[in-house]
Amino acid sequence: MNASCPPCHHLHPTGNRCGSPALRGEQFCFYHHPTRRPPVRTRLSNPPFYVPPIADPETLQIALSEILRRVADKTLDTRRARLLVTTLEMAKDNLPSYLNQSAPSPDLRP
Repeated sequence: MNASCPPCHHLHPTGNRCGSPALRGEQFCFYHHPTRRPPVRTRLSNPPFYVPPIADPETLQIALSEILRRVADKTLDTRRARLLVTTLEMAKDNLPSYLNQSAPSPDLRP
């Protein structure tokens, strides 16, 4: 970099300088300038939610309702919701065979 375009004075945690050109008449680049507002991080503020183990149709419905509620109030992005719904569809397809295996055998004694 030449003298007419000095580098940014910001030091990364590793000890390396930023390397971007500083703003005209300033010590820092656009990204590291103290007047720059930090980016809004909405995804990190989303609280995690609990999906119950899918053991019966009721828990499947509870999980689906929770996903729908989170999409509606914009705390769950549609990409992740689509992935969760696809997974719930697989659980729904496996549910009848699971219920048949775990059902108690009828008592055949007179």
